[in-house]
Amino acid sequence: MNINWYLVPPRFKRIRRHFGKRPIKLMDVGTAGNSLAIAKRWLPNCQYYGVDITDAHLTADEKGRMAAFYLVNLDTDDLAAIPNRYFDAIVVAHVAEHLKDGLGALGRLSAKLAPGGRMYVEFPSVRSLNLPEARHTLNFSDDSTHIHVPDVREVANALMDQGLRIVRAGPRREWSRILLSFVSAPLQLAVYLKEGRLHGMGLWDLYGFADFVYARRPEDA
Repeated sequence: MNINWYLVPPRFKRIRRHFGKRPIKLMDVGTAGNSLAIAKRWLPNCQYYGVDITDAHLTADEKGRMAAFYLVNLDTDDLAAIPNRYFDAIVVAHVAEHLKDGLGALGRLSAKLAPGGRMYVEFPSVRSLNLPEARHTLNFSDDSTHIHVPDVREVANALMDQGLRIVRAGPRREWSRILLSFVSAPLQLAVYLKEGRLHGMGLWDLYGFADFVYARRPEDA
């Protein structure tokens, strides 16, 4: 079960609140986990532009439903194929921790944001280094492809260096998801008794696994 089908994912929540039902051009960096369908559920009028290092997880139908798909390596490519100052919203959720130069990549991606646009960046916090192991990742080291622990101040500074203004930043705390952690207690117990570890569902917000930075480009910038 993908809980993001029933609760608005944090990566889309603030964008949805700001733009409402207006048509927008959305660039989603990292398209795994059925992200296209989830974006279309909560932002039904968006034109969806996907960015990823591989398209192996996408079906032909999914790619056909995208306005465009950009196959890029954020550590090495210059992103020239992606238009600058074009997108109303950019989402970069749980990508920076997989990159050697996450801050540089965020700076290059922010150049693609149109005046008045919004950018949401989410990543594991330093607190995740001290959390229990879990299925679906609760500890930073659960995922062997995690190579860098981002910092809120560094991410915010990288975006501000590109002319963005920070709207809000800090630990991701969604109360609906914190309540879910208590509802999922039977599942947690079953997984713990079977595997000796927790299930990640509902615990990210309770334990503070993730931090975020939400920024905007001024209309006159």
